[in-house]
Amino acid sequence: MPTWTDTLDFPAGIRITDVSITAENSVGIRESPSSFRQEVQVFGGQRMRMTVNFKEEGPELGSKLEAFFLKLRGSAGTFRFFDPYHSAPMGQAMGLPVVVSAVAGEQTLETSGWLSNVNFQLRAGDYVQIEDNLHRVLDDVHSDASGLATLTLWPDLRASHTAGESIKLINPTGLWRLAKESSFNRRAENQKHSTSMECVEVR
Repeated sequence: MPTWTDTLDFPAGIRITDVSITAENSVGIRESPSSFRQEVQVFGGQRMRMTVNFKEEGPELGSKLEAFFLKLRGSAGTFRFFDPYHSAPMGQAMGLPVVVSAVAGEQTLETSGWLSNVNFQLRAGDYVQIEDNLHRVLDDVHSDASGLATLTLWPDLRASHTAGESIKLINPTGLWRLAKESSFNRRAENQKHSTSMECVEVR
């Protein structure tokens, strides 16, 4: 079976030096050349783009990362990845949250299963994962007396989710593919390998 037909897990032990994340929104603006009046149209496309630089590694780890990229066959394959500097919530995250109501295209997610009456269960900017979809929370989240909470998300919900579906808060990942071919660099004096990747979310 070709290596790029299955979604791969990003290899363990690979060290990252820095990350740049771009939030892309499909929005069109038409501006009158005479009055400068603007007309805005929101098309609904939303995704993250990420550029990741990896720490120089010796031949073993460096080759492991290079082999992973080669398995993907460029942008054909998909893999699970994350924001390495936000692997856990900044909020309290107390409870075992699950979906109550999640409708594709909506920006809000109704949830239950939180410890009741806790302020700042999540902080604005935290990540949540539902199935293989990665979202950021746009407002601070507080649970009520019944352990319910409403999350406002970016991007909008990409799918309708079944009530009771678990919401992952620790090490949340999404599905990604390479945005361009990877290049591999060598340093002759110490045989170090170095590379970077640019990837976009799978839609």
